[in-house]
Amino acid sequence: MNVATLDSTGRLRLALRGAILSWACFWSWFVVLDGMHDAATLGPGTYGMAGALLAGLWVPAVLGWRRPLLGAVAMALVAAFALWFFHDAVARGFLAGPPVAFALALAWMARCPRSRHSAGVAA
Repeated sequence: MNVATLDSTGRLRLALRGAILSWACFWSWFVVLDGMHDAATLGPGTYGMAGALLAGLWVPAVLGWRRPLLGAVAMALVAAFALWFFHDAVARGFLAGPPVAFALALAWMARCPRSRHSAGVAA
């Protein structure tokens, strides 16, 4: 794929996918390090929670990449969970803000028609 041959819609799709990938990688790093700390202090029974959190990060990211409308729904669910679980306004903003933005952008991406030059990475 040559980025120079993409039209503006294709570039936006690629930028959105890069932002979602960056978000998922950052929070995966955080979950793995926190899981290692919890396993050292609380025992190995915390691996299941870390696995569930990783699945909760990567399922919406992969769905957003392959099926944007399903990814938008999954990101909205991630944002709803963050809003419900965290009681601090700053934590809510940092944890629910990006999934809300991704959900809106993925919904736009699902409705936007693809041209031959805006297909991006996934065909």
